[in-house]
Amino acid sequence: ERAEVRVMQTRAEDAEAGWGLEKARVREQVERLQQAHALREGEQRRAVELQADLARWRGELERSMSELTRVRDAHERERETSAAEGGALQTTVEALRTAVEELQTEGDALRGERDVIRQQVE
Repeated sequence: ERAEVRVMQTRAEDAEAGWGLEKARVREQVERLQQAHALREGEQRRAVELQADLARWRGELERSMSELTRVRDAHERERETSAAEGGALQTTVEALRTAVEELQTEGDALRGERDVIRQQVE
């Protein structure tokens, strides 16, 4: 009976030691899982923050592109207006040159008549 009791005690002690080891392994595994979970939560928070940053930057880019388009269109309209005004100015300059040439021709003709009249008077 004593031998049987000792065998039972030894088995109980062995089982207790095995249970202790298993318990320690389970604790380590739980700690690793908790750390992995915390890491994943941190990564998820960072991903959400990065998505918010990306959305903000996209909005800023869209506003900048819109402003750039507005400025470019205004510049194009201004250039077209300047070209039209330049064309009208060129037409006016050419008309003035023609008028000056005509006046010079008329002035030359009048001087010629004056000279003829002077010669007749003399």
